[in-house]
Amino acid sequence: MAAAWVTLLAAVLVAAATAAQRRAAGAERPVRIVLCKTTFRRTNFMYEPAWQTLVAGFAAYARARAPGALRLTADPRGCSALKNATRQLGEGDLFIWLGRLHHEQPPWVDLNKRGVHTVYYRTEPDEPCLSTVARTGAERHAPTPAETWEYTHANSAAGCTAWPAPRSRYVPPGAPADAGAGPRSARLLAGHPDVAVLDFVGATSGYAMRVACLSYLSATIPHGAFRLAHDLWNEATWRRALARMSAVVNLHKNCSDSAQPLEAFRVAKLLAYGCIVLSERSDARDEAAFAGMVTFASVDALPAMWARFAASSAAQRAAAGGAARTKFLAAFAPARLFHEAGVFGLLDELRRGRRRSSLWALLRRALPV
Repeated sequence: MAAAWVTLLAAVLVAAATAAQRRAAGAERPVRIVLCKTTFRRTNFMYEPAWQTLVAGFAAYARARAPGALRLTADPRGCSALKNATRQLGEGDLFIWLGRLHHEQPPWVDLNKRGVHTVYYRTEPDEPCLSTVARTGAERHAPTPAETWEYTHANSAAGCTAWPAPRSRYVPPGAPADAGAGPRSARLLAGHPDVAVLDFVGATSGYAMRVACLSYLSATIPHGAFRLAHDLWNEATWRRALARMSAVVNLHKNCSDSAQPLEAFRVAKLLAYGCIVLSERSDARDEAAFAGMVTFASVDALPAMWARFAASSAAQRAAAGGAARTKFLAAFAPARLFHEAGVFGLLDELRRGRRRSSLWALLRRALPV
């Protein structure tokens, strides 16, 4: 009996030493991560701020912990290009689906069975509740990811009865890697020395409440000082539009509903480029997150608020946009968002779990048959 215990102890020590040597030599297998976007082309580019935030956040983790701690596979063409990489995921790995579900169905069930930690990054207000119920007709049977990552506090708090997930994290679109060419003061002054124009960016077709709010703003803001930008369905059109904008108003699709989430994907692009952003009132927690970066007011108060901005000089408006941009780049830095959401802790847990699994595998090989 004593000999058996000695043999077992020796096997444990050998396995532990082997695992330590592998870690020291950098041989520990990294946590494999597959990050994919929906392949619905019309809206795919709109997810870029979140996509870049996740990529930059994982890179920040690797720099902080160990260069070889993670192995990220990401393809901007969409999830269909990552099927082979997804099949290779196993216990302790991470799969993230970013973007609205259309005809596609993430392989939650298969991945969960294989011990992969699954995440759905939601890009719409409680979107999976609606789409899953409509598609399956039986919400209690809807497959679930391990977590949802949310662009808005409104989703985080509301949850989703049709698609329950045990954990939700607030991981909003952060400062993009390409955050514009620095403060825009000089270019703004050169391009618009005396004229203050407020722009609206967004869809109008099919959104009667938004159209009504736009009609109100058009009627109350001086002629020529309010413009609408439509059909910005790719990065090139967005960049051309941003090049001529200095101030933008944000309106919900269901305008005048102050409980609506802030349109963080759009706002992230605007703030990163140095635009002044005015918005109708939004979810109180979203407003708090963007305090000092976005100016909030009820729809009927927006014209007066814009009049105060318009009365200032071009230099003052440029300074206001630059100050908001600076605060946004600091508050929404990807590494900071990952820390605050507990994503660094999650990755630490996955790595610890992988080490335990590796140690057990080594122990089984070391034990006598």
